[in-house]
Amino acid sequence: MSGAKKSNNSANSKMTGNSPTGNSPAKKASPPRKSTINRDSKNSVSTTCLVKFSDVGMDDHIVATATKGNGKDPAFLAPINREIHRDEEKKEQGNIVFHAKQRKSKEENKVLETPSSSGAKYNTDIYVLRIEGNMTFHDAAGNLTRLFNEVGRNEAKEGYKYGAPSFVNKGEIIHQTQPCLHDYLLNEDCVTMIKRTYIGADTKYDLMNNEYLEVILETVFGDKQLGLSILEEMEDQEYDEC
Repeated sequence: MSGAKKSNNSANSKMTGNSPTGNSPAKKASPPRKSTINRDSKNSVSTTCLVKFSDVGMDDHIVATATKGNGKDPAFLAPINREIHRDEEKKEQGNIVFHAKQRKSKEENKVLETPSSSGAKYNTDIYVLRIEGNMTFHDAAGNLTRLFNEVGRNEAKEGYKYGAPSFVNKGEIIHQTQPCLHDYLLNEDCVTMIKRTYIGADTKYDLMNNEYLEVILETVFGDKQLGLSILEEMEDQEYDEC
């Protein structure tokens, strides 16, 4: 004869949360909840921004920019820019030779303004980077990316209310046609780059009499006639101030 088995009622009541009598236990009173859910993301600690670069057909130079994670809206870089402009070593670390605001279009010599969802308008920062030694374009963009992360986490961190963004090097922007500096920079900024890059361009007179004038204009403006017309409209003093 087999031995008598224990009743499973007690065990089952513990596992299921039911009382031995089969009645459900009384529920605790729920704390009051808000009637709506706050889905606002403004208080997020940090975001990821994308650094991309373009080959502009100028020897040993590229242009780089940073956007928010959506790849369209410009990244907020003001706190980082302030720190970089104070320190020449930081510029060298990021291969930066020039920083400006992106132009609106080839036809309009105005700064591009991108509207946000709040209605405010933001500029896009453009960085001209110089390639050194055996460095590749991607290497230079990587140096800029690391600089942004380093400065954002340290010197510039107080400038970000909800935490500095992190930056990722996303590589080259592929264009259907070869862009030039003038696709990104204002006329006067293009002249500044000419003066900083080429020998025999310190004054307008020097450039206009430079034996490589046509090559320089073709490289920077994408069209030598366009470059020549811009130079001809510029007063000597305006050129000197670039």
